[in-house]
Amino acid sequence: MKFNKSTLSAIAFTAASLFSINAHASVIDTFAPKAGEIKLNKTESTTFEFNFADLGFVAGSTNYLDGLLSVRLTDASGDETGTISVGDQKYDFKNVKNGTDGDVAPGGSMFSFVLSKASLGDLNADGILFVTVTNTSSPGDFRFADARLTVNPAAAVPEPVSIALLGAGLLGMGAVRRRRAVK
Repeated sequence: MKFNKSTLSAIAFTAASLFSINAHASVIDTFAPKAGEIKLNKTESTTFEFNFADLGFVAGSTNYLDGLLSVRLTDASGDETGTISVGDQKYDFKNVKNGTDGDVAPGGSMFSFVLSKASLGDLNADGILFVTVTNTSSPGDFRFADARLTVNPAAAVPEPVSIALLGAGLLGMGAVRRRRAVK
C-alpha cells in the first residue's frame, strides 16, 4: 500500500497528537526568604506558602498526583532538632553539625519527604500549600535557608468527543484512499 506525502503527514500529525495527550511535566516551585536565611532560636518557627496560582494552577481543573518537599537548613554550631509541618504531616529532623549533604553548602542539611494524600488534597483545593519549620531544640538555633516543592500533575485525559472526531477523520481518510484505489 502506497501513501502520498499528505497522507503520511496526516498520520504523523495524528500520532503526535495522541502521544502528546498523555504528556505531563513536573511543576517546581521554590521559596527563599527575601532577607536571606531566617534564624530560628529555640521553640521559634516560621511559616511560608507555596502558591501555584502564579504557575498556571486553576482551581477545579489542576490535579497533582504526588509531591516531594525539600527543606534546606544551615547550622555551623550544633545538632539541633526540629519539625517540618505540612497539613497533617509532621517530619522530625536532626540538623547535621558542620556537615554536607549532597549539593548543600557546608554546615547544612537537606530534608526531603513525600507529601501525604491530605497535603496534596490541600494543594489541589486552592493551589496553596503552607509549610512550617519549628526549632524544638533547647538550647540551640539554626537557619532556614530555602525550600523546594516538586509536584507531578495528572495526565490530561481526552474527551470522548475528541476521540470520536479523530476516529471519524481517520475513517474519512480511509474512505478517500479506498475510493482512489478503486478508480
